[in-house]
Amino acid sequence: MQPLLYNMPTLFAALGIRLKQISRIRQETDDSKPHVVELQQVTAVQVLVKAGQHIRGEPVEDRINSEEVRRLLDEFVPEWEVREERLYRRFETANWRVTLMTANAIGFLSEAAYHHPRLVLNYRSVEVYLTTHDAGGLTKLDFSLARKIEETVGWPRSREEMPGRRPKEWLRS
Repeated sequence: MQPLLYNMPTLFAALGIRLKQISRIRQETDDSKPHVVELQQVTAVQVLVKAGQHIRGEPVEDRINSEEVRRLLDEFVPEWEVREERLYRRFETANWRVTLMTANAIGFLSEAAYHHPRLVLNYRSVEVYLTTHDAGGLTKLDFSLARKIEETVGWPRSREEMPGRRPKEWLRS
């Protein structure tokens, strides 16, 4: 796994992503360089890697039919819908800062799954479109990633669920 050259644990902690293990490694150079952080194990990564086969050159999953799409939508990600043959979800946010944090969290989860969704950012919202390009449509990987995105950034669902009832700090539904 390649080391990250920036401090992501702070962002992960702010978003509630739990890091199982973080180890510090020194760069392999003669001069004294700062430490870089390498993520050894991340719960979200493990879930996505286990769920999807389209990871770094492995065989592409088969495209699923429309009946299976409806079943998976109802069962796993009822908040999502199908638009333009892609899974779609719009997350309303409190402000631009939260929009950027949401996009970064989705980007991290997507990169961990070696999946590249279409993200549309506005001042107070993030729109996510998921599809598996190599399969030419939706696969189980899209639903696995959608569920992980929902678990990570899709809460709280109401003002009552917001810690301290301070809506500016959290996503709104």
